[in-house]
Amino acid sequence: MAITTKTDVANLALAELGARRITDYTSDATTESRSCHLHLDHVVNTLLRRHQWNFATARVALVAVEGTPIGDEWDAAWTLPTDMVRLIRIISGDVCNPVRSFAIEGRHLLTGLLTEVSIAYVSNAVAVSDWDSLFVDAVTYKLAAAICQDVAQNPTLQASCLQKLESLALPAAQTADAREVMSGENFGPRELASQSGLVRSRFLSYARPPYVPTA
Repeated sequence: MAITTKTDVANLALAELGARRITDYTSDATTESRSCHLHLDHVVNTLLRRHQWNFATARVALVAVEGTPIGDEWDAAWTLPTDMVRLIRIISGDVCNPVRSFAIEGRHLLTGLLTEVSIAYVSNAVAVSDWDSLFVDAVTYKLAAAICQDVAQNPTLQASCLQKLESLALPAAQTADAREVMSGENFGPRELASQSGLVRSRFLSYARPPYVPTA
């Protein structure tokens, strides 16, 4: 069965608990539906915060906030998108020198003096039909654990769902996702060193070819 709606995801969690299916997680007048409606969005946002998911990555140019008191530490404030749950990186004009000095306060990104700022971020506005299937598994187990007390009143089953989430579903989803992007989450020490501006400049200063990490 294709998973295309949050009701589908809710029914996967209910099936894990051996509970009855629902037809609409937002409107069914059942304990199962009310519990799923209470917990599902929070569960999704929590899991989105835990990794730089490729399927949920979005990019946007930020708009500067005019006239916002920032203090002595920062020069500019930028409005963050409402669907952002995790910042991945700040994109400036110089790819080799990403912006590393910044802060997030409320729904604002604070930086030094920059003329333009774009960001890559994890969005919670991705349609369920575009979720990675392994992420769906992780949401299923976490949601099942969250609603277990309401639906099944079985602490042992709740603990089993959490164990499956943390030891199986989430690691599998994060590992598969990280292998599909040149992400720092997938780099070892040698790879990280190869991207250092200091390492690159020293090799160039001695007319050597760029440093390439070996296995």
